[in-house]
Amino acid sequence: MDGEYDVKIRAVPEYLEQRVGLLASQKANHVHFLHRSFQEYLAACELTCRDPDKRRPPVQQSRRFPNGVVARAYQAPDLWENVVLLAGDVLAGGREDDLWKLVLDLCHPYLRNQGDARGALLALTVAERRALLAACCDEFDPRAPILDALRRTAARVFSEARRSAPDSATLRAGCWGATRIRGTTGGRGGAAARWSADIDWVHIPEVDPATGQREFIYGDRERRREAEFWIARYPVTYAQFQAFVKAADGFGNPAWWEGWRRMKRIARGRGSRASHTGTIRARV
Repeated sequence: MDGEYDVKIRAVPEYLEQRVGLLASQKANHVHFLHRSFQEYLAACELTCRDPDKRRPPVQQSRRFPNGVVARAYQAPDLWENVVLLAGDVLAGGREDDLWKLVLDLCHPYLRNQGDARGALLALTVAERRALLAACCDEFDPRAPILDALRRTAARVFSEARRSAPDSATLRAGCWGATRIRGTTGGRGGAAARWSADIDWVHIPEVDPATGQREFIYGDRERRREAEFWIARYPVTYAQFQAFVKAADGFGNPAWWEGWRRMKRIARGRGSRASHTGTIRARV
């Protein structure tokens, strides 16, 4: 609506404080944003400014894209987390190339051993939030090296964190990094193949070296002993299981289903239904 207004500049802060609820003033001539999220959004806009020299006043060198975002992500990741995520949202609105550049530059300090994992996790979170990790591209796509950097970052974050109790963020990193597949071989005499997709395998020996025995309770009363085997330290992700399904020595390899048919015959003989869950065991 067009109209003529006689606005006094000194009345603006009072209006924004009293009528809009955007600013708060604790003393004369000093105001601050009442809602931190709005302040963080403005910070994200400045840190991603497309034409920093045309701004009035111009954006300071230390705040220019992308170095300004990356520096803050690593200097104080807890403080700047929301700003970094909002920066990704701003770039997603028509600046896709800059968005991919941001996540790549956020990975670099960590991959070069110059930053901690919290800054790298912000790169992964931005990529997940904007669905970059689901991008499909071939080896000639310019995004391919960036996806590779994201997967290497995720795998390394999870690998370093799994020595202690991982939090939700590092467990998600394990899921992201699971798309980077590697194959290993093992088995008695090299006859069997063991598939691996960044899984932290734990060896369970047939005999406990400390006690000389190892039994576990099966059902209500029965106690059993098992041959040595390997088991994943953490729950298997969908991405990791999909890699198993697609692997040449994965789902279709009869070695992984050893004993399964015998279990089904026993179950049918008892007049009960066989379990559909089964056990996939990595034999040594």
